[in-house]
Amino acid sequence: MRKKKARTSKRKKRRLHYGSDEWQRVTRVFENEIIPIVKTLKSNNNRLTVRARRSLGNYLVIRLVSMTEYYFSNIVRRLVDERNLDASKIMTKKSLKEQLSKGQDTAGELVAMTPNYANYVEIDGVLSKLLDLKFLSTVRELDRTDPYKKYAEGAVPLNNNWKEFKGMFDLRDDIVHEMKDAVLCSTKLLSLADNTMNFLDAASWICHPEFSNYESNRIIR
Repeated sequence: MRKKKARTSKRKKRRLHYGSDEWQRVTRVFENEIIPIVKTLKSNNNRLTVRARRSLGNYLVIRLVSMTEYYFSNIVRRLVDERNLDASKIMTKKSLKEQLSKGQDTAGELVAMTPNYANYVEIDGVLSKLLDLKFLSTVRELDRTDPYKKYAEGAVPLNNNWKEFKGMFDLRDDIVHEMKDAVLCSTKLLSLADNTMNFLDAASWICHPEFSNYESNRIIR
């Protein structure tokens, strides 16, 4: 009798990360900063005061959004400069030509510095135009039909936590600009950490040149 071949995960074979340097950097931040904070908040450390927990929660939210901002500003630059996507979808051709004539920045750098990548609406707008798809809808459908991994055990999956995940961006603004606190339990903060990495993971794959070869017939675009 012939032995059956061991099943391999097609998902892990096909999900690639665009912008490997940026992806590795956000992964390091997640492992070296975010996870230790989450573990501390979930611990029963009686020496950790309520004020200290609130402060750690504030930092966590700010750091998660800054990871997103860093990743997308660099990925947009790469998409334009490396993949030659049309920068005039984001800037007017006249403005783009004027800025490029100064010889200080590339088209990708100009597009990357204009939008606010700490705002999920602007992330959606820019990536949707550049990639010619509904970006957030594609991320959500990819996460729903092909969730990649648990970055933090015990987290609510991104597909079940979209409202809270999108609310994190507004919460970050409230913390930074209104001096408010992230009054969230440790499980909610843990979920936001996991959701952020799964969001970036899916986004990184969608931005990869190979994405359309594998997903065009399966993902709603």
